[in-house]
Amino acid sequence: MTVALKTLFAIIARKGGILQKSAGVLKINRQKGGEKHNTHHLQSEDFEEQCSFNMFNIRGQPRAQPIYATIKVNGKELNMEVDTGASASVISQTTFNRLWSSGGAPAMEETSIRLRTYTGECIPLAGTIKVDIVYQEQQAAVTLLVVEGEGPSLLGRDLLQKINLNWGQIWGEIKHTTVVQDIIGKYADVFKEELGTLPGTTVKLCVDPKAQPRFFKPRTVPYAMKAKVEAELERLQRAGVIEPVEFSDWAAPIVPVVKEDGEVRICGDYKMTINQASQLDTYPLPRVEDLFATLAGGKTFTKLDMNHAYQQLLLDEDSKQYVTINTHKGLFKYNRLVFGVASSPAIFQRTMDNLFHNIPQVAVYLDDILVTGKTEEEHLQNLDLVLDRMSEAGLRLKCSKCVFQAPSVTYLGHRISAQGLSPVEDKVRAIKEAPTPKDIAELRSFLGLVNYYGKFLPDLSTVLAPLYQLLHKGCVWRWQQDQDNAFQHVKGLLHSTRLLVHFDPDKEDILSCDASQYGLGAVLSHRMEDGSEKPIS
Repeated sequence: MTVALKTLFAIIARKGGILQKSAGVLKINRQKGGEKHNTHHLQSEDFEEQCSFNMFNIRGQPRAQPIYATIKVNGKELNMEVDTGASASVISQTTFNRLWSSGGAPAMEETSIRLRTYTGECIPLAGTIKVDIVYQEQQAAVTLLVVEGEGPSLLGRDLLQKINLNWGQIWGEIKHTTVVQDIIGKYADVFKEELGTLPGTTVKLCVDPKAQPRFFKPRTVPYAMKAKVEAELERLQRAGVIEPVEFSDWAAPIVPVVKEDGEVRICGDYKMTINQASQLDTYPLPRVEDLFATLAGGKTFTKLDMNHAYQQLLLDEDSKQYVTINTHKGLFKYNRLVFGVASSPAIFQRTMDNLFHNIPQVAVYLDDILVTGKTEEEHLQNLDLVLDRMSEAGLRLKCSKCVFQAPSVTYLGHRISAQGLSPVEDKVRAIKEAPTPKDIAELRSFLGLVNYYGKFLPDLSTVLAPLYQLLHKGCVWRWQQDQDNAFQHVKGLLHSTRLLVHFDPDKEDILSCDASQYGLGAVLSHRMEDGSEKPIS
């Protein structure tokens, strides 16, 4: 929002009136009557038709929660605040630049509209644009005012006269937002931007006492990453995750990994040290199929993401020496459980399973927590139980990565909804666009991707048989027409992947089997209420 706009709203708030335009000049009208409500509303009587900017805001009373509608503007999605007090619809110059940053922007036309503050300051308009809008299959050609600077996108009466908003959906979204805000407010401690700590227990890494200590020199860090690595080391020290030490019998070199947001995650290369000498914790990770069965009957889904999950568990004093890292800034020992130790996943999974046991319709795979319920009430009850236990345990979630009461979510490489499971489009695209394998290693990698979604693909063993021939012992690598046909065929199968329904113990099960000279196949299905068969696995 520009300085001029801020000044405008501040002045109107102090003066307690309505800002209007008469004969091309804006002025403030004082409210008459006993009780005074301070409002701000900018209106033009002619606009080349009519124009208004911003919404009423009554001081001294809680501001009503904004109402938003998602409109497609020349094919670009834009979240606009519904403002029935606005004669015209407005976007800011910043929004205009963001929507058409890659080109194709509509032509900006000059306008004769002049907006001024009470003190005479001009509110600069960049111009107007003529655009086509789409809202739930409704289409219209409209004109939008573009105001210089930043500010909200306002959906005014001019658009409301051309489209009918889906108020049922909008009120549902408002209710959803209110519920989410109430949840976050109730468990504000769980969503704090800080590192959580599970109290009253520490993690012990079991290392053979006869094991020979392993010490490795630091690896060279690329110059392009050195500053980020040093910044991350400083952050970890401030958080108490690591602390410098002068001497250590154990030391692993580090592997800096660039994350999606451009920051660096520091991982110790523990396969060279503790992983060769420790006793592996054998607590099992849950099977994906079992987790999805837990979610059967869910209507909407809440996905919770833990903030630096492993590091919320403290290490006991004797274990810290084994996870020392050697960097160009010296030796550091970890005070908390660390990623890269072979037993860390099992230790963390056991902790989470113990924490959330007996809460229905909750799936936990390491730090990915999914909550649902057969009704919205059950969903919220289950979510409340989960957050209550996390609060008592001193654990923290990363609010920006959490999703609440969504009709579908991505979980463990699958899209899960009330209807069932389906592959994630990004993963499917990676398979469809995969280049032809040039050697056995590339072929194994491709087959691994395909088999992850094997339950969605019929007759997969038969289709892949020519590719598996190349993996036979003693087979000479020769990519021929049979292999290429199989490679293209399996890509084609992904275009029509099936939806797998959730398992329901109350429905009839149907097992269909088949066999060929290349493999065996079976499909487990449910008989649905309408008599149709839907595959489960």
